Amino acid sequence: MIRRSSALFVLLIGCLFCLWSVTVYAQDKGLPKTASIATHPKGSLLNFIGGGFAKVITSYTPIKASDRPFTGYMAWVPLMDNGELDMGIVTSPESYTAYVGQGPYKQQLKNLRVISVGASVLLSYVVRADSGIKTMAELKGKRVAIDRASYVTKVENETCVQAAGLDLKKDITPVPVAGVAELMYSIMDGRADAGWASVGSSQVKEVAGRVGGVRWLSIAGGPDDAAARLIKEKVAGSRIVQIKAGQDPDVKNDAWIMDTPIYLATHKNFSDEAVYQVIKVALQNQKELVSIHPVFKEWTAKGSVSPDVAIPYHPGAIRYYKEVGLWSDAMEQAQKKLLSR
Repeated sequence: MIRRSSALFVLLIGCLFCLWSVTVYAQDKGLPKTASIATHPKGSLLNFIGGGFAKVITSYTPIKASDRPFTGYMAWVPLMDNGELDMGIVTSPESYTAYVGQGPYKQQLKNLRVISVGASVLLSYVVRADSGIKTMAELKGKRVAIDRASYVTKVENETCVQAAGLDLKKDITPVPVAGVAELMYSIMDGRADAGWASVGSSQVKEVAGRVGGVRWLSIAGGPDDAAARLIKEKVAGSRIVQIKAGQDPDVKNDAWIMDTPIYLATHKNFSDEAVYQVIKVALQNQKELVSIHPVFKEWTAKGSVSPDVAIPYHPGAIRYYKEVGLWSDAMEQAQKKLLSR
């Protein structure tokens, strides 16, 4: 009994020492005890991403991280800019719009910073597979579902129509919708001929299954033609990529569409050491992130840095990228340009 009690006492002391060590480490390094990650609502891709990061951060650092779902970007991006939230999952064009103070953002949110560039949202106009519409030019005179609730979506829609040589006001008949679900249902029930959607979304999958499939329209002829250049100029951080038939159950045809990167973002006053630890453990434990959601296959160390980034990087992230040899002269120039904007 005495030996067993002594062993338990030693074990208890050891546990207390470990807890004390973690607390001291966190205090010495300037790490917060907790961290919030803002996302879209539960069940969305951005929420899965935020939840994955929260799990890995909590498992491998002294920081207890948690995802915080919001109805949309306007509900949380201003809060992160002023430091009320620590991190967030945001697309490149949305972060740029907030950083420069366009659209619904009445002032520049100049404190926004990138930790990592990761997976992407693949976007284009979609029609029913049995539709006769095969090109963007053939949208002339057609009914197109337009979701005007999002400023960024409106910019993407107008830019791609313009890149096809069409006028959004004169050449199409807009069908107002509220959200992606109504947009896809309007195509399904015949109220609209086409609409803006993302590859792999649950709404596309549902409607595709009920109407016998969908067709994706090419918004450019390749990654560097005139249409692609206009789109990349107007939609910050975007790229033109080719999707191939069969890469997703709802992709039955090849098409050149828009790729908009997703960022793990923060604000400039969030602890440098915390950001350094966050990106370090995330990239070192990518396999665990992939087990949470396959979207993390795209979240690689090399892809985390991009000279096409829409807002500046956080110093803590830059420290890590320099440490692993990923911070180039091109990145340094991109950073200086964004900070001077």
